[in-house]
Amino acid sequence: MNKKTGNVSLSWFTFQKYWQSHQGQLSLVLFCFLLFLSVWKLGELVWFPVKTTDVQKWKPANTEVQAENIRVDLSSIKSANLFGIKSVNEKQPKEKQLNTNAPKTKLSLKLVGLVYAADRSSSLAIISNQGTQQTYGIDEPLDGSKAKLIAVLEDRVIINNQGREETLFLEENPPANGSDISGSHKEGLSSRDVSNSHVEPVESLEGVRDAVMTDPNQISRFLSFSEFREDGKVIGYKLNPGQSKVLFESTELEPGDVALEVNGIKLSDSERIPSVIEELFTTGSLDLLVFRNGKEQQINIQL
Repeated sequence: MNKKTGNVSLSWFTFQKYWQSHQGQLSLVLFCFLLFLSVWKLGELVWFPVKTTDVQKWKPANTEVQAENIRVDLSSIKSANLFGIKSVNEKQPKEKQLNTNAPKTKLSLKLVGLVYAADRSSSLAIISNQGTQQTYGIDEPLDGSKAKLIAVLEDRVIINNQGREETLFLEENPPANGSDISGSHKEGLSSRDVSNSHVEPVESLEGVRDAVMTDPNQISRFLSFSEFREDGKVIGYKLNPGQSKVLFESTELEPGDVALEVNGIKLSDSERIPSVIEELFTTGSLDLLVFRNGKEQQINIQL
């Protein structure tokens, strides 16, 4: 027991002696430690109460979407007529009604011949002005005047003379100006038929040529023709005898023949018909390509 007490006393003595010899250094070390500890605690009081949380900046998810070819049936949407139904007649200009009872023109014009077709654009008229004959189509201006051709009927034409519709008749005795055309027109036709009945009969092709060259209107005495269509298109003109059958009796023509070409000019081309008409009045030889009984046949006529 005494031995242990003596050891403790020796250790304390040794420590006091060491402290006294190194008091300055140990005091400095202890001061620095306490100072560091104070600064650390002070930092915790200042910074630790306000805790900042780092928030990552938002970025869109990088999701790969594979495009697929998807066909959308729009028929149901179209049939719904969401914007209404368009009227068929909407914004369609109304065609001006033709005045077939227009008064007789006072212009010094003579209607020499005409080609009346169901297709308005294919109709033609041969009009003479001051001795000069010219073939005109619809809406073409008439040479030597301020009028233009606007319609071709079976026995007359309608012209537009400076905005006024007027009639130019084919017959020799047209109705008087200002009278009712629908009633007087019948009398005019009757007068023409009566005058034709007093014309000397023609018995030869030479007589036909002389009669037509003297008065082109006489061609209707010997020949009548009408459009012949195939699949809705005009391919030629069907020929039949007129009041006189001499033209058919003196040639190889037969009633019902369909003329396809005249002197190499195709009758299916409406733009070439004026040339055909000129051939009829200027040449004494006609080469016809006709369609008969399902076959084409060439016929030559010497007038």
